[in-house]
Amino acid sequence: MLTDNYPPEMNANARIFSELAEIWADHGDDVSIITCHPNFPRGKVFDGYKNKWYTKEIFNKVKLIRIKTYMSANCGVIKRTLDFISFALSSFFCGLFQPKPDVIIGVTPQFFCALSACLLSIKKKSAFVMIVCDLWPDAVVASGLINKNWIYKLLKKIEYWMYQQANSIIILSENYRSYLNNLGIPDKKIVTSISGASKQFYPRKKNSILLDEYNLSDKFVIGYIGTFGIFYNYQNIFALAKSFKKNAHSHIHFLMVGDGPKRKTLEQQILNQHLNNISICGPFAGELIPEYWSLVDLAIIPLASIEINKMVLPSKIIEAMAMGIPILLYGPDGEARKFLSQSDSGWYMNSSDKKNLEHLLLSLSTNKQELLDQGAKACKFAKNFSREKQAEELLIHLRSINNN
Repeated sequence: MLTDNYPPEMNANARIFSELAEIWADHGDDVSIITCHPNFPRGKVFDGYKNKWYTKEIFNKVKLIRIKTYMSANCGVIKRTLDFISFALSSFFCGLFQPKPDVIIGVTPQFFCALSACLLSIKKKSAFVMIVCDLWPDAVVASGLINKNWIYKLLKKIEYWMYQQANSIIILSENYRSYLNNLGIPDKKIVTSISGASKQFYPRKKNSILLDEYNLSDKFVIGYIGTFGIFYNYQNIFALAKSFKKNAHSHIHFLMVGDGPKRKTLEQQILNQHLNNISICGPFAGELIPEYWSLVDLAIIPLASIEINKMVLPSKIIEAMAMGIPILLYGPDGEARKFLSQSDSGWYMNSSDKKNLEHLLLSLSTNKQELLDQGAKACKFAKNFSREKQAEELLIHLRSINNN
């Protein structure tokens, strides 16, 4: 598997694919990961690591190969693209000197990572599996970072070529299927694999030490835990916080945990607006994330109102559900809302409806029983989407590709 995110990095891709790899290895398969030295999202190598050309270790039965890359913070276009391309080149040449695998997996949304895996599979004459976590370059266009110019058109042609080359395309959201079908990719090549929650996510009492640390003992806590990225709309959260402060609703507090390109901007907004009812903290090691989720009474998923977000199903939704935490989703009507509706739990609201959004939060902040009822239904539904189940289903599929 080629992926440019891996623990001790703490974003969703790092957690998801490391957990899958370790479960596959536990089932007796020989799993190797080619990745970079940990640096996401700030573009600086983590303490205890160096950006060496090649290091190898066995970690939880997985052979982990780290390679030298150009590193950039997760912001901007040119430097970040150079980061992606450098990983593609390093991973391809590193892969040439590895034993021939049965299957080579390329993980997106890092477009050039998937391209490296595709080219390597041709050279090695191995099966190529492409995991589509996000539609790149369309996602970048949707964010406004690039236009639909000749570079975009070239990347779209390469994207389509990779879909054709793939023996199998694994999608983490069912809505991607219609997109691929419209490109002429047959259903038989596409496998839906909803990202499950790992076994460490389960309902628990609020962590008393953290409650005291953040002065949350008597608060109704609305939480966001994840990357502070460009595809999320945090402005409603700040508008709500400002209104709650103005109207003396001091029992409501927003807790935001993570890191990413928007973090500094959000921290500056807190200072500029003197918002003492928002806390931003982290990032923290993956094993600590459930303890921070335990502080949260209501998880808020603030998807930006862009077309591409109609297709996504953020993994943080399932993690919060598995913790028994009800969800408030606002953003475009799409896959995430459909998933929430299937669970018969939580609340959806259009992000433009700020008045009713504020009214709902005020109502929920004093209705503990409704939160408990919705959280119980969410937790029950999330049991259908465990990481172990996801890993085992994918492993059966990967072995079938090899056998064919």
